[in-house]
Order: sequence, then C-alpha cells, then structure tokens
Amino acid sequence: MEQVFNIIVGRLNEDGLEVSKIPSCIETLWNIFAIYHIEDCRELNSQMQSLGWAGFELDEHTFKLAKMVFETG
Repeated sequence: MEQVFNIIVGRLNEDGLEVSKIPSCIETLWNIFAIYHIEDCRELNSQMQSLGWAGFELDEHTFKLAKMVFETG
C-alpha cells in the first residue's frame, strides 16, 4: 500500500501541488473520506474547494487510488 500512497503523492506533485502542502492535502482528503460518503471525484473536488483548497482538481485515477488507500488503511 505504501507504493500506492507514493504514487498519490507523486501525482499531486505533478499536478502542481507544492511538496510542503501535500501532507495537509492528504490529511484533508482522508478527513473528507471519513466524514462524507464520497462516491466520485467531482464531489471530492467540491468538498476540497469548500474547505479552502481553491482550484483543487484531483483526477479520476488519483481519486480511485486515494479512496482505495483510505478504505484499506
């Protein structure tokens, strides 16, 4: 699972997220998954933006990886 997590981190960085912001971003993602029943990428992006991550857009593939890590973690 660590390898998948590293892929998520790499994809966030490739999408322009500063390395220093990745831990906070992932923590926010996990909190959203824990609190809300998120079924699709669009809904997750909306929640992230409403929590101050302006312009945040997670792609569908990274969304599926993150959800898998959260659900198995």
